[in-house]
Amino acid sequence: MPLRSFRRAGMALDVSPSAISRRIRDLEDRIFEHFFLDLETKAEFLEQTLKWPCFGSAEFTFCDVEIVAQSRITTANLLAIIKAQRDSDVTRRERELLERLKAKYEPMPRPDARPDQAPPTAPEPSTVLRQGSRFEFSE
Repeated sequence: MPLRSFRRAGMALDVSPSAISRRIRDLEDRIFEHFFLDLETKAEFLEQTLKWPCFGSAEFTFCDVEIVAQSRITTANLLAIIKAQRDSDVTRRERELLERLKAKYEPMPRPDARPDQAPPTAPEPSTVLRQGSRFEFSE
């Protein structure tokens, strides 16, 4: 029998309605913190929602809501949209990192260098070095 109120649920469990409300809020916060802080976990949540089997009868479980939610996610193509946003976000962050690394490690032109002067390059080795083999014996 559904209780449909915190007061009735509290009476059935012998706890205060505010304690039930607090526990539900804590559970919602934990779920939110785990699944909805970034695009990767949003995609994970949608994948798990689509894979979840809907058991039971609508009279006793929320299987009808689960079926509607899965249908809505599928018809709105939400998983593909979230994954595209995630991929775009990853690309943007990687490009920002590349720019920071380039700024840090690429040589900067010297202020006293002439603009027509090419930057110095490493000298070419006069001989080509080759790693020897343990099995080659030269005298």
